[in-house]
Amino acid sequence: MNKNKSYHITLTTFWIFSMVYLASFLSNKQLLPFSKWINALYTPVYKMMFGG
Repeated sequence: MNKNKSYHITLTTFWIFSMVYLASFLSNKQLLPFSKWINALYTPVYKMMFGG
């Protein structure tokens, strides 16, 4: 029973995240700015590796 409950919580969280991300994309608002976060994380790495 506990494994089944954990599965439902994970699945529900995934669907809520997907709906929020879809609404953010369709409304052209950045509710979840993943592209900015990824860019902020990897820009120093790219500069270090490629000297840009």
